Amino acid sequence: MAFGGRLLAALAAAVVFAGMWVYERHTDAASEFMRLAPHAPFLEQKQRYQDLLSEVGAVEAQVIFGKTFPASSASHILGHEAGRFLYETDGLGGIASCSRQLGGSCAHGFLRAAAATNGARSLPQAFAACVQERSIEDALDCAHGMGHALVSEIGSGRLEDAVAACRDTFKQSELAIEHCDNGVFMEHSAGTFGTTSRDWYDPDDPMFPCNEPGIGSDPIAHASCWFEQSQMTLDANRYPRFNGDTRAVITYCGTLDTAADRAQCHAGVAAQIRNRSGGDIRRIIHECTEAEGARYGSCLADAGYVSRLFGEHSLGSRLCDLSAQEGFPCKALGN
Repeated sequence: MAFGGRLLAALAAAVVFAGMWVYERHTDAASEFMRLAPHAPFLEQKQRYQDLLSEVGAVEAQVIFGKTFPASSASHILGHEAGRFLYETDGLGGIASCSRQLGGSCAHGFLRAAAATNGARSLPQAFAACVQERSIEDALDCAHGMGHALVSEIGSGRLEDAVAACRDTFKQSELAIEHCDNGVFMEHSAGTFGTTSRDWYDPDDPMFPCNEPGIGSDPIAHASCWFEQSQMTLDANRYPRFNGDTRAVITYCGTLDTAADRAQCHAGVAAQIRNRSGGDIRRIIHECTEAEGARYGSCLADAGYVSRLFGEHSLGSRLCDLSAQEGFPCKALGN
């Protein structure tokens, strides 16, 4: 009995020691990540997050990541790594471990990994896994991520095919189609997933490809396309005629034929003001005041909406409070 008792005690001590070792290892990995990653170049940040995911697992790594990086577009892109890791390690079941932080960035990465591994035809199944036991807002994040994944897989030169796939997948759900389209055209313009074929735009025609038959004839696709394309126009390399000048783009917005196109164009400019601000609300207010003039309130509202969309809820709420005071309430997420 004495020997058995000593053996059990030794085993218990070994279990406690192993648990302490794992805890200390995880603590060391978290401390190193939180100390070094925020100040590193983007590619090093990406590698460090990949290492952290492998070291401590996706659930804990996402918590550590959320404590380390403030909500931003760059953080959203880095957050894709958690979804990629989960798909590669756990397949479709991995989506259950995706957190909802940063505008669904983990789910977006999960969908991209599914497309990269098994092709665009696998996306409906991956989407079905993504929306299980999720709120409407989270399900729409999945639709948005699917649009990104479609373009990243089939290429930016096949936007009309991607738009058609959104409709085939979501049938009569206009809200889901809109979010899928947003992902399609955001991937085309921003290359969030590293889409390399970016030649489907015309530096002499800022409305292209939004005026192409398969896009221009569909109100949802056209509006989504033009919202994103208006942000491309601030890229002086692509559109030298504007030279990256916000006022010049806004002047161009005012020449468009329809009120809907003008409104979408201005909303895209406001979103870009927010993106260039680095989260500094004073810069956003200044640029909205200088560039938008009489549209100051709507500029704040659009910037606030996009901030919330990317998980920057504090910044978004402050902007939306200011825009409401100007008589321009922010659009609710999911609308």
